[in-house]
Amino acid sequence: MKLQVQGIDEGQPIPEKFAFGVYSEEDHMSFGPNRNPEIVWDDAPEGTKSFVVMMFDPDVPSVADDVVMASSPRARRRVPVPSVSVA
Repeated sequence: MKLQVQGIDEGQPIPEKFAFGVYSEEDHMSFGPNRNPEIVWDDAPEGTKSFVVMMFDPDVPSVADDVVMASSPRARRRVPVPSVSVA
């Protein structure tokens, strides 16, 4: 299966437009736009019925993963932008 995440480079910091928290000179930390990046996939294994897309950021000081999309039908091949996280 092929998976592409648009706008985030492996091993690099997550761009501020996707971040929940961003640096602020005044407060040290403030809320960011918290947008989901576009995620595109193809070549799902035979018999796949649905998808769950989860993201994990090891720099976040919590134990929760972010569910980007749950129980998507097999025909769906992307999480479009702009998508807003609801948490």
